[in-house]
Amino acid sequence: MFASLLSAALLLTTVVLVDRPPSAAERQDRSTVRRATVDLPPGTPPPYLEFASREVGYAVFSGCPGGQCPTPVFATEDGGRSWRRITHPADGTVLLYAVPGVLVLHWFSRDVWLLSTDNGRSFVEVDRTEGMYRARRGHFVRDDSSWLMVWRGGVMRPVPRRPPVPVILSVATGADGRIWAAGLGDRTPSAAYSTDGGTVWTRTPVPPQGDQARGPSLVISADGRDVWLLAQTDDVMRLWTFRSGRWLPVTAPGLPPGYGVLAIAAGGGALIVGGQWGGQGVIWQGRYWPRPDWGWLDDGSRLLPDGTILAREGGRARLGVGFGAERWWTVIEVRPAG
Repeated sequence: MFASLLSAALLLTTVVLVDRPPSAAERQDRSTVRRATVDLPPGTPPPYLEFASREVGYAVFSGCPGGQCPTPVFATEDGGRSWRRITHPADGTVLLYAVPGVLVLHWFSRDVWLLSTDNGRSFVEVDRTEGMYRARRGHFVRDDSSWLMVWRGGVMRPVPRRPPVPVILSVATGADGRIWAAGLGDRTPSAAYSTDGGTVWTRTPVPPQGDQARGPSLVISADGRDVWLLAQTDDVMRLWTFRSGRWLPVTAPGLPPGYGVLAIAAGGGALIVGGQWGGQGVIWQGRYWPRPDWGWLDDGSRLLPDGTILAREGGRARLGVGFGAERWWTVIEVRPAG
């Protein structure tokens, strides 16, 4: 009886692992280009594009064409179909950061931080700490890595209890409300999570994978259901996934050398990865599926809170909407009207 059940389980596992990837390489027809023009003179260099969601995004151009005036910044609320100019005082180099509900402009030459909570219709000046924090969203680790901080009631506050992680190196959250913290303990990855804002923490022991690890990082899907942990060793990147309350080592034959430079938890059990020497693909169901048609993905690509993947290519942006590795890609272009 036991032998027959074991044989059936092994057969089922084999079927799952050889199934098709969540997005086959030939599905390249699901891509569109969305172009728009803005009122700027011809010859204006392409903008830097940032998005907070699949609909809300911003374009900042380098400097003011033709003289001293505020650096051109535009906003879209319909996924790049139309753009409106944002009124602000900053000129010269302007660094822009955007997350849902918050836009931050860093007026670089004066080290002034401007914050907007209405998609750039109005701004207030804030101090450097608030500007940097609000631009990065979520939770972050204090400079000495001794405590976790959270934005509450208009000020930064420490969470009620420190995570049981010796040296916190990575913090992440998802839509399920869990706060995750990871770090190192005697060069072994360590991780914990809290479901109540940091009052109670649950330790999650990470089984070693042979070599001493360093620099562990957490990658979490937008819905919070998929949690991955990556850690570099002397010769290879190690990977774990959190399933049924414990960390499980992950191996996927065919991974590119130095993978982990790019790591996006796309949802549905899929992890999009890229290697140090090129090559993009998807880890899914214990296998690596190459995606050579995704050459624009790099270490600057990231997952937005609504599950959209943002990638940049020159002065363009790509938005990958969908779930898991099944994505519909839209190229966003913003050009001078002249």
